[in-house]
Amino acid sequence: MSNAELRPVVVGTDGSPAATRAVEWAADEAADLGHPLHIVTASDTGVYGVPAVPSGEQGHHLAESGQAAVAAARALVQGRRPGLTVTTQVELDAPARVLVKASQDARLTVVGSRGLGGFAGLVLGSVGLRVTARAAGPVAVVPADWPGDGDPRGKGRVVVGVDMSEQSAAALEYAFETAHRRGVELQIVHAFRIDPGVLQARYLIDVRETERTMGVQLREEYGHWHTRYPGVTVTELAIQDHPVHVLAEASRDADLVVVGASGRGPVAGALLGSVGHGVLHHAHCPVVLARPEPL
Repeated sequence: MSNAELRPVVVGTDGSPAATRAVEWAADEAADLGHPLHIVTASDTGVYGVPAVPSGEQGHHLAESGQAAVAAARALVQGRRPGLTVTTQVELDAPARVLVKASQDARLTVVGSRGLGGFAGLVLGSVGLRVTARAAGPVAVVPADWPGDGDPRGKGRVVVGVDMSEQSAAALEYAFETAHRRGVELQIVHAFRIDPGVLQARYLIDVRETERTMGVQLREEYGHWHTRYPGVTVTELAIQDHPVHVLAEASRDADLVVVGASGRGPVAGALLGSVGHGVLHHAHCPVVLARPEPL
């Protein structure tokens, strides 16, 4: 199969340092996958649908700025990953809308944790939030302080959060495939909380037995994927704690954290689950929100 037939890894850039980290990570991932890289930049020309940039000279300057951003990103990628097929796209439209549309034909969509014009104290900018919530297929968010020099995958571990919901299947598939491709260990994490009402009613809970039972259920949950990728070394963690806290701590010693795009709980029907949202804001390494890939 030629590169032209392969769905690209799509990455958004606005020329900011955070976007540069995302471009570097996306280039490495595309090269590992053997897929082309598609670099996208977009500038929103309106507010609430009202054009803010008239056609003519000002619009031309905005387009030139976008061309400069993708040209710089392309040069960076060509120096980092020679031989990688790279295409670019410049749009005068809302960045999130452009990236969500591009995600429909993407193997993976990658964004930085924040970009130009964002509040420095925000871990994930508004564009990133919109893309992670609405994109088709998996989305990776790369922290602004993720190392771009050397080998950013030196810890040799992928972590996947499992909550026994339907979303776990997509997360497990992505995590096993990635761990297999990279030749690294996979840690499968399930953090559970005991209903406060049960505790308030003074029911006696055998936490150790609960953790043992959850371990059995975990092995049943991922057994299919371990059979498919028997060479992947798997470790398990079933623990009573908040999932975001456990996954954030696990991310300190990981190269990648994978979670489902939504999960259990009262907001399970939301476009971005509460655990995924929390992990994006607290993880110390890139995070992939896994969804079934578009056909």
